Amino acid sequence: MHLTTPLLALGLALIELSSGQNLSVAQVANLEHYWSYGRSAPYYPTPQTSGWGEWSTAYAKAKALVGQMTDFEKNNITYGQASTTDSGNGVRGTDGVNGYPAGLHAGASWNQDLAYDRALYMGEEFKNKGVSVALGPVVGPLGKLARGGRNWEGFSNGDLFLYWGSASTC
Repeated sequence: MHLTTPLLALGLALIELSSGQNLSVAQVANLEHYWSYGRSAPYYPTPQTSGWGEWSTAYAKAKALVGQMTDFEKNNITYGQASTTDSGNGVRGTDGVNGYPAGLHAGASWNQDLAYDRALYMGEEFKNKGVSVALGPVVGPLGKLARGGRNWEGFSNGDLFLYWGSASTC
């Protein structure tokens, strides 16, 4: 990773230079800040949702369940006895796994069978690597705000794609 980033910045600088633009040393050194994942500023507060349409029943059930849980139980959903991972394109932090298209790309295909197969094979890898909870797919208000920074994980910011992508995946 440490070697990849400077090489990427150098490659981008060469492309810029070959296109007739003159970049300063500071601009070349700063290219990594523009092209690297995870550099977008956070957006606060997180948008809240209330669940509507076909999601209203599921939202009400989830809200009622979480409302009955203690803080300790809520905390154990995300860590503790369960093994979780939240990678949007496959199991991360390990070797011997595949990299799948991001949710945004699956949504752009308009192909429910593709979205289903993507989820099926990702789920098999999660299970084979000992992950008991895959934190995904991304649904809800994520993606409604372009400054969110993780929009690529969801199928779309449009409700139709969120519906069929999530239905095909879950």
